[in-house]
Amino acid sequence: MIWLLLACNPGASIEQVATVEATPLAYGRDKKRMNIDQVAASIERVTGQSWQELDESGEQVQLFETLSGSLGKPDYLAATEEDLAPGLLFQKFLDDAARSTCIAASESSDVGDFLMLTEEPQDNLRALVLRFHGHDWPAEDARLDPWLNLYGVSETPERGWALVCVGLITHPDFYTY
Repeated sequence: MIWLLLACNPGASIEQVATVEATPLAYGRDKKRMNIDQVAASIERVTGQSWQELDESGEQVQLFETLSGSLGKPDYLAATEEDLAPGLLFQKFLDDAARSTCIAASESSDVGDFLMLTEEPQDNLRALVLRFHGHDWPAEDARLDPWLNLYGVSETPERGWALVCVGLITHPDFYTY
């Protein structure tokens, strides 16, 4: 019967079933940042330096321990869980720690040490990205170009590797999982 109606009335059409827009499914979970102890240990592991300074009495003070309350570590009076949000204060202290430890590592670095693993910048950068972020990129990968550009803006190789080190530590791939 429908075919007969369609044949007799060329302007008529069969209504289509309305479609529903597909909503993307959220797979996995939101990224979290490492806790303060993990960040401190990771920075020391990749640079060979800990974030510290001299206090008034001349003793070395571990700044991640001193600033842990400001960085979200629980005191078990007001808070019992560590705040793992990568907030502005965390970013500021992470940047300070990265600059301090990376400059110290670059000043005490020889070929084969923490920042200067090989003579060739491209190979060294690949090794650093693997160490800091866990990415094993091929030699001519375009993702290395911004890091090589960062290395290239410095006057000396030591300062260039310090810049790259700071960038690698402050990148979310370093402190999130």
